[in-house]
Amino acid sequence: MKEKINFISAIGVIIIAFLFISLCAQISFDLPGGIPFSGQSFAIISVGICCGWIIGGITVSIYLIAGLLGAPIFAGGASGFNHFLDGSGGYFVGFIIAIIVVGLLKKKGFDRSFGKNTLAFLVGHFIILLCGTIGIYLIHNLETAYQYGFKPFILAAVFKSLLGGVVMPIYYQIRKEW
Repeated sequence: MKEKINFISAIGVIIIAFLFISLCAQISFDLPGGIPFSGQSFAIISVGICCGWIIGGITVSIYLIAGLLGAPIFAGGASGFNHFLDGSGGYFVGFIIAIIVVGLLKKKGFDRSFGKNTLAFLVGHFIILLCGTIGIYLIHNLETAYQYGFKPFILAAVFKSLLGGVVMPIYYQIRKEW
């Protein structure tokens, strides 16, 4: 019976995490200076910190498959197979790698304090940006990849990492009190 409850609760967590990522991805706008900002990477890394690499990896895989099949759940309502072949493809690969790495950092205790949490978020964002930059490089060149795939996202990634460092310990405190 306990295995059934654990399986059912895992499915519930995956559904909630999927919805969280899908909703946060719709938070998409330009910061001053034209710096693009989306809640997508924040949500993905948050799921890795909260759920670990297995549940997080399953959730992000379902998210990517749903977007691939046409659900308008990527940043700004984007979807479809073409996004895996254009500049976004590298970022999508980065989502999977980042959630595994961040989920493993969670196992090492990087999920409870501001400093470690912020570091885990920075690592996750760096992985996503690096993979995205490599994806753009494979299509264009290194200068274009850096200028359009990495540089404009640095400030937003640092901001989201600091936000994650603040929010996750609060989440765990609230969760403990329930």
